[in-house]
Amino acid sequence: VTLPAHGDLAAKVRVVRDGYRFVKEVQGHFLVKQGLVMQGEVKQGDFLLLCWHLFGWNPRVMTMVVNCAVYNRRSGLKLRDIPIDLISESLEEPDTFVWLGLHEPDVALMQQVQAEFGLHDLVVEDAHRAHQRPKLEVHNDVLFVVMHTARMVGEESKLGETHVILGPRFIISIRHGASQSYASVRERCEHNPKMMVHGPGYVLHAIMDFVIDNYFPVVEAYRS
Repeated sequence: VTLPAHGDLAAKVRVVRDGYRFVKEVQGHFLVKQGLVMQGEVKQGDFLLLCWHLFGWNPRVMTMVVNCAVYNRRSGLKLRDIPIDLISESLEEPDTFVWLGLHEPDVALMQQVQAEFGLHDLVVEDAHRAHQRPKLEVHNDVLFVVMHTARMVGEESKLGETHVILGPRFIISIRHGASQSYASVRERCEHNPKMMVHGPGYVLHAIMDFVIDNYFPVVEAYRS
């Protein structure tokens, strides 16, 4: 394996995802640099920590990019997962849109996202900051939405935020704080290509629906 340069985040993500997928497939011994061996079932967090130990990669940075995929607007089907540095290239393809999911991204990552999507400075600045009021802003043909989220953790309610940047051919979901993962939302959307043909607007609707649904257990907990 050729290790990527220290600052090449996209290449690191590819290496970690490919390596983790390989480990999950073989479910056996995985020998890596310096003779370290991982036995049995390997969890993604363990693999990230191993990369940190061997290569000096920060697992916090590696987990900021939750998912990034390109979809066909005509069929509603997922075409492929892509690294961030191929977003602008993928958007040059006709009848496609990109869904990028982030979790508490840092400034450097948001600057890379801005370059790939051509985002306004104010959108990027707000998306990076948590603790904002719910709002909807329009910047040319891009919407910026802030939603407060809630979820039950044990017997306590935890609050978070979700920021969504919506364009004609892309949607970026950004989670801050205790907001719940949108993996189930993405899975549900990908199993409903008839609705995915409506593009990023349908994805925003699905995310907002998920956010609202997660309020019901919190409301019921306060009632009881």
